[in-house]
Amino acid sequence: VRLERVYRSHIGGIHAVHQSERYGHP
Repeated sequence: VRLERVYRSHIGGIHAVHQSERYGHP
């Protein structure tokens, strides 16, 4: 469960970064 939470958090961070690049937000 712990590892899954970390994995999800990592994926969420990656997704956020991709969104930032797509919309041009810092």
